[in-house]
Amino acid sequence: MWERLDDEYGDVAVVTDSIIDEITRFKPLKDGENLRFVEFVDVVESGYRDLKRLHMEREITTTSSVSIIEKRLPPKVKEKWSERVVSREAKVDKTNKFPYLLEFLLEKKRAIRYDSADLRSTPGRNVKYSSAYENIANPKSI
Repeated sequence: MWERLDDEYGDVAVVTDSIIDEITRFKPLKDGENLRFVEFVDVVESGYRDLKRLHMEREITTTSSVSIIEKRLPPKVKEKWSERVVSREAKVDKTNKFPYLLEFLLEKKRAIRYDSADLRSTPGRNVKYSSAYENIANPKSI
């Protein structure tokens, strides 16, 4: 029984392919799709955690995997990420951008959740999710 389970679910290559495929199948995000953005970040983060448990995190930290993730970002978020990467003060290791990208995405996700929690508590406001990540990334526009 255990051997059959290992064959079905224990193959590291199958798990890795499944995680990368789930990220790849996520349709590119548009500006303002904050719920989907949060879902996407959850997919990336949980995939990374799963791969890390299997000691295969290098599979998601490759340049091609990072590019797959970047291609799915909403234009304004992608622009802010690009600015962070190329900034002269950037602390992003261009040979391993994934940890910095994940940190950036989690920041944006926290901003969206924070902003939406405040807006939901305001009576009479009909808001799904606002574009909090834009405001956090560009505080001058507030």
